[in-house]
Amino acid sequence: LDPITAISARQCFTDDCYMEGWDRVEKDVNEGVIVGFRVYLFYQRIKGEPPVRDVVVVLNDQSIPEGYTKVDVDLNAATFRGASIHLWYKTA
Repeated sequence: LDPITAISARQCFTDDCYMEGWDRVEKDVNEGVIVGFRVYLFYQRIKGEPPVRDVVVVLNDQSIPEGYTKVDVDLNAATFRGASIHLWYKTA
């Protein structure tokens, strides 16, 4: 099995939420939220691409570690309240 090489996320109205060419983590990160979108994480395994080595969670305007790639979906935007939450990942 090839290592994970990229991470993404998507906000959706229903469980029927997919991204072509990406595998979905089968857990809504906003499960239990009464009002808001479902948010799913996705990943790719591309042969020959550098693997993901680290993932960090950044709230609001916290410092961003150098050399990381932002998952450009606010994981908390769908709840309409609270801090913005973004994942950042670093490849080898």
